[in-house]
Amino acid sequence: MKFTLVLALFVCFTSARLACADDIAGLWIYESFDRPVHGVQPLVGLFLFNDGRFVHQAMHGGEPMEEQLTDAHIGRYRFKSGDTVQFEVDTGIVVTPAGDSLLSARSNTSHDVGYKVSEENLFLSFANGATEKLVKVPNTKVELIDLERGTLALTDRHFILVTEPEGGWLAGSGLYERKGHNIRFEAMRWFEVRDGKADYAAGETFEATFDGSKLKLPGGLSFRVSGYIK
Repeated sequence: MKFTLVLALFVCFTSARLACADDIAGLWIYESFDRPVHGVQPLVGLFLFNDGRFVHQAMHGGEPMEEQLTDAHIGRYRFKSGDTVQFEVDTGIVVTPAGDSLLSARSNTSHDVGYKVSEENLFLSFANGATEKLVKVPNTKVELIDLERGTLALTDRHFILVTEPEGGWLAGSGLYERKGHNIRFEAMRWFEVRDGKADYAAGETFEATFDGSKLKLPGGLSFRVSGYIK
């Protein structure tokens, strides 16, 4: 028994946090991203890490908003070393209105990303040289609601929504209020892609309903719940 305990502690300390601690777990709000050529620019959105799963939505904070790159992903994560986390993307999309191609799907892909936690900040470093800075958001609860085509994440006051309605995409993040079956999403950023066109919104409110089995969004969109983690 004593040998087993010593061995477990040895594995814990020598695995560089691989299984013993998750110092990126929780909710983070984007602050900025730094690219070698363009320098530091604002980034708006939220990133949630919870028990090996992640969901995020972010948009570049420049002007005009309608020309900014935005992206959203859901999937799983695991630590490969003390400074590298691997993202296994189940569903993902990048929208680039000013680019040659509006949409770029990133579903069923894997990405190794460098990370560093410093006090209340998280830094994510990518292969292209860019670094994203995020700030910790205190939260005491997490609800991950798996939809038939997407995920809704709810914490104490914040939401992240990533969905794939028929023929398009819809995602957003921000604050929410929930009373009974009614949910009011107060979006920092919200975007919908349909028929080859991207529509962006910031600081707008969207009324929805959620009865535990179905999420109904504006415009007649609805998504059945396929799984629920509380």
